[in-house]
Amino acid sequence: MSIIPAAILFFFFSFVSVYLINSSGLTRFFVDRPDKRKVHSINIPRIGGFCVIIGFFMTVITLSVAQSTVISFWTSNSVGLSIIVAATAVFIVGFLDDTMFFEVSAVHKLIVQFAVAIAVVFGFNLYVSEFNFLGRIYSLGILGPILTVFWIVGVINAFNIIDGIDGLMGSLTLVTLIFTTILFILSGGENIEYIVITIPVMAMILAFLKYNYSPATVFAGDTGSMFFGSIAAILSVKIGMLAREGIETFSMFYIVAFPVTEVIISIIRRYSYGHAENKPVKERIKMTMMPDNRHMHHRLINKGYSHERVLFFIVTLAILFALCSISLTLLENRILKISVLLYSLFVVLRVIDYLNYGKKILHIKKGIIPPEKYIMIFTDNSFFQESVISAVNENYLVEKFETVNDDYRKKNIDTFIIYNDNDDFIERDMNKIYEIRSLFNTVIFFISTSKNLENYANVLENEKNIYLVKHPCDITMLVHNIEKISYFGNINDNSYVTGKSKKAVEAGRV
Repeated sequence: MSIIPAAILFFFFSFVSVYLINSSGLTRFFVDRPDKRKVHSINIPRIGGFCVIIGFFMTVITLSVAQSTVISFWTSNSVGLSIIVAATAVFIVGFLDDTMFFEVSAVHKLIVQFAVAIAVVFGFNLYVSEFNFLGRIYSLGILGPILTVFWIVGVINAFNIIDGIDGLMGSLTLVTLIFTTILFILSGGENIEYIVITIPVMAMILAFLKYNYSPATVFAGDTGSMFFGSIAAILSVKIGMLAREGIETFSMFYIVAFPVTEVIISIIRRYSYGHAENKPVKERIKMTMMPDNRHMHHRLINKGYSHERVLFFIVTLAILFALCSISLTLLENRILKISVLLYSLFVVLRVIDYLNYGKKILHIKKGIIPPEKYIMIFTDNSFFQESVISAVNENYLVEKFETVNDDYRKKNIDTFIIYNDNDDFIERDMNKIYEIRSLFNTVIFFISTSKNLENYANVLENEKNIYLVKHPCDITMLVHNIEKISYFGNINDNSYVTGKSKKAVEAGRV
């Protein structure tokens, strides 16, 4: 019963920590600015991870002072101590990286991650030494600790990479914790005691998700993603150590399957692009480490999914994978276990096909070059321009323009975007609309404040193919609507882009 008060404290201190620090002036030092890979277009504090770890340590100290049996369990076994050590290391490097004063390189972060993994494996003897496959036990020997080190580093990075939309990383961590708890219970014996770790941490994650769920008011930053990734990695290793208790070792993969699979697909995809373009091997390997905007959540958003639908899709997929770990544990028939493995492979292949992975590579190999269409942008905001560039598919070219001229008729211009984020230049931007309309009947997206849209809606109501969008806007949904108009000629069922009426302006936000 001591778990419940501990879970309440973990939730309380994390919740209050995020609330107080996010409401303070400290947030100006932890700002996540929009760039070409981000799906948000406004500055959002990336202080969430910092706050959660502060709440974590406050809870640990409070429970220690109260001499709680929960914290006694944490400090008396390798899993609890590993999480505390990981939190300390991640707090230091993540705090420096998330602030605007320092920039920790990827190499330095990787060194810290390996240090944490080595401490967990060799300092606390937490590693997979035996592999349970279809009920048979195989010894890994010296490979056990080595593979476990790389597994921990890989999972930490996987959670960092998938942290792309509101609520995603926290929700996936929650899925990992829920199914880890179930597996501990199913394994029986002393392993059930590990719910003293998983349930309080679940409460901590829920406190963070209150602020990170769409629309997020705070991001986790590298501090949060590495901390959550460390927790998931350490718990997955402990699950992998339960081979003798009847837990299939593949279960350690299935409870973190989505982040790990996403990383594997990303590496293969990036390398394949380099191979299809006949780049040297060294350059292909370098490409596998370069961030891009072709992850699963990007592809789903560009298919027209809202952020909430993307989150639901991915979390559902993660749950389906995690259920495989339960099935492998409960089933005794080997044929049925093999069926579970094949089922999970089938799901991965179906998702790959649905999201068109590899289509561009096939086009490159066949020498097929899709027709290039242009999106022309008039803006003083470089972040907005880069965000649009990152969100469009490979069939579009994005260019900034100053003056419209006859030479533009030679280009296949699909859309003009006028981005007004300064009221002092509203007249200039309105004149730019008329300048475009004098030569083109192409679709124009006019993005400005709600007040400006209300003031000029009547002026523009006689102009055709002009869509008014409230600032700030969702870049990926904006691009999706551009594509929708290009294909279908309208946005019949979309409430995110406004039409020409004043009433529609009040309802519209892309």
